[in-house]
Amino acid sequence: MQAQAAQQIVEEMNAHMTHSGIPIHRWYVGVAGDWEERLFVTHRVPREHQWFIFRYALNHHDAQAIALAYHKAGSAGSPGGADDTAVYVYAYAITPQTVQ
Repeated sequence: MQAQAAQQIVEEMNAHMTHSGIPIHRWYVGVAGDWEERLFVTHRVPREHQWFIFRYALNHHDAQAIALAYHKAGSAGSPGGADDTAVYVYAYAITPQTVQ
């Protein structure tokens, strides 16, 4: 997967979230260096029949800025704790099976 500009990531994430029909406050948005570990292990997001998305940002600062913008818009998530390797922005729909 190739790194994408912040605007492109936001456009794709917005389209995905809108298509789901799930309101922003029912989404969790975060950043990670290993998106698979974070989504499927830490947050226990099911791999099938679940709304989630991840994108590779150009750098850690862009990834954090994108996540923070979603948090300000009403999504759940935590902006802290990520290091310079956290270049993936991910989001998933919060369900009873997922762990925030």
